Parts: sequence; C-alpha cells; structure tokens
Amino acid sequence: MFTSVDGVLYSRAASGLRLEQYPAGKADTSYRVADGTVRIGDSAFEGSVNLVRVEMPYTVYAIGSYAFFDSSVTDYVFESVEAPVLESTYVDPATLTDQTLINAFTEADSNDVAHTANVFYANFKDYVARVTEAKYLATLSVFYEAPDFGLSITRPINGKGYDTVIWKGFFTTENYTAYAADRTTKTAIDMIAALPSASEINAILSSDKTDEEKKTAVTELSVNEIQPARKQFNLVTDPAQAALIENSANLYAAEEAVRAVKSALGIDAVMTSLVMVQRPDKINYVAGESFDPTGMIIKAVYDDLSEVILSDYDVDKTVLNEGDGEVTVSYGGKTCVIYIDVQPMAENPDGNEGGQTPGGNEGTQQPENPTGLGGAAIAGIVIGAVVVVAAIVAAVIVVVKRRRKK
Repeated sequence: MFTSVDGVLYSRAASGLRLEQYPAGKADTSYRVADGTVRIGDSAFEGSVNLVRVEMPYTVYAIGSYAFFDSSVTDYVFESVEAPVLESTYVDPATLTDQTLINAFTEADSNDVAHTANVFYANFKDYVARVTEAKYLATLSVFYEAPDFGLSITRPINGKGYDTVIWKGFFTTENYTAYAADRTTKTAIDMIAALPSASEINAILSSDKTDEEKKTAVTELSVNEIQPARKQFNLVTDPAQAALIENSANLYAAEEAVRAVKSALGIDAVMTSLVMVQRPDKINYVAGESFDPTGMIIKAVYDDLSEVILSDYDVDKTVLNEGDGEVTVSYGGKTCVIYIDVQPMAENPDGNEGGQTPGGNEGTQQPENPTGLGGAAIAGIVIGAVVVVAAIVAAVIVVVKRRRKK
C-alpha cells in the first residue's frame, strides 16, 4: 500500500513506513524523513539536484542500494544510536565503463580477488570502493588518489556501528549530538507515551458497561497495551539509558490504575515475586553495626506483569553479628535475599574488643609519649642509633679480618 507524505512516496509495511521515492527535482534543500520510517528504498534519492540536508528518525533500520547515489545531499543527520544497515547489490564489471571501478570489481586471478565484499556499497554519493580500495587501486595506477566525497554525518556520541570501514569511507566529517536513547530505549519511551492516563483507566468503572464488559475492557487494556510497555521497559538494563526514560512514572501509574479497577471488579492482582532492583550502597559491615538499606530498591511483581517499588518491606536483621552473610527482605509473603559481609570487631591494644570500624578510629587509643618529643625527633634518634650500631658492626668485621691475616 502506497501513500504520499508531503509529496514523497512511501509504502506501508507491518514494521512501519518505507520511503520509496523522493522527487529528484523537488525544490526543498532540507528534508526530514517521516517518523516511523524503517527503510530508505533503493535509489530513493538518487539524482536529487536541490536537496542538501536529510534528517532520519531513529526508526530507520536500513538504507537501500543507491539510496542517495549521485545526489546533491551532503549533510546526513541520524537520530539512531545504532547505525542503519547498509544494503548493497552485486556489480558485474563487464557492465561498467569506469576503469577505476572495473579494476576494483574485477578478479585479480583465479585464486584471489582484487576487492573485498565492501566494494559494492553505493548507498551515498558514489561507490565506497573508490576510497576503501585506494591502496589496491594505487598499485594499478600510480596516479590514483582516493576521492573526498565531501559528505558529513551527524550522529549521537554514543553511536554504534558508524565506525566501520564502509561508513568511514563515505563520510569525511563527523559531528556528534548528545548521548541519546538507543532503539530499545526509544521504543520503551514511545510505548509508555501511548498508554492511557490513570484517569482514563479509572473511567472504565464509571462507564455504562456491564461488569463483565468492564472486566473484559480492563483485561484487554492490560494485556494489549500496558504489559507490552512493561516488557519493553524492562529490556532497558543500562542505568544511563534507563535515566533517559523520563515518563516511566506514567507506566507505574497506569499499572496501579489497572490493579485498582480490577480489584473493584473482584479481580485481585496476585504478587508473584519480590525482586531487588538495586543493592544497598553498603554491604560490608563490622559486627555490632546496623543494616543500612540506603540505596536499595525492592519491587513487587504481580501476575499481570505490573510492578510496584516498595518502601514498607521488612528485614530479618537489624544489628548484625560476625559471620552474617545475608539479610532477608520480605513483603506480602514473598522474600528476596541481600548478600552482605560482616567482619569481627577490631581489638584495642590492651586486648579488649574495641569498635574500630572501617574508615574510623573509634575504640582505639594511641600509646602515650613520655618523652614529650615529637614524632620527627624520635624518628631521628632511632635512625641515628641504627647508624651507630651499623658502624660498630662494620668495625668489628674489619678487626676480625685483620686478625685472620696474621
């Protein structure tokens, strides 16, 4: 199914839009590919004469053969952290008249080839082989010099896949945008943004539907929209990426509203597990210290995949003893274990157990200095005594040696 978006031809696929053809003579000098586009088609921008800048949304996953071949486009902006897949088509050197390309694509002999698999890529401006095969081509023509396609790329600083030989061959200038959400994170953000609000979910109870219809409505909403968003959200495990999901509160609010509506209709959510999301800041202790949960994040997981971050859980230990290796957290009949390390208390110089804790000096005493001399003075006296003793020993050795000579 084809559709026109601002005069540009797209086709619709199950995965999203595909840009099939950009009018070569279109007067615009810049263009942003439609959001939701997953592929730039073969030769989609080939031969464009006015277009200079193209911006691509993070959804663009692939760029077809000759997509921007022989076009006026010089500036490319990619939102995606992951570099799109570049597609290529085999080129029969017998069909060419350009001697450089003929050399790049022609087998050197029966046992070797003059090129690598990279040579057939021509997604931007020209064949990348003119650059990537420069060393080989220079052996065939002493006058050969790799061209500069004059292309610039702007992409996230945390981009992945943009540093391959092929990408580097196409682009001369690289510019960077801020640290960005990758495709997994962006998908989670978009899915959460599409969820109904808590008030919209609560409105199911006040609708004129029967109770059975209400149960069906809230269950379908949970299964078809909220649970998929939760699954996608949980795929984001990198803390730096998770921090970019600024609308996560909307997911928790939607889940809470669904549980409330279900409960009002007689469908109580069942907690299936208790999970430690983040361990506490402190896990090393000295006997006698109290367990400190600061930094610890515990969540309850329910049968509809919804989650709740907890603060009213219980722990089975307060004051820790030597040898304690774990603390058990409990809530709603479920438990999870936090592993810790508890060392014995340090002893004072008089043999009694003190209370020196890691990073502190409590429970210890410094020996008195009856001389009244400072540490540096005492150190000087000790060093001087050592030198004198060493000199005496050396003198004795000399005397012994002399006596043996007699």
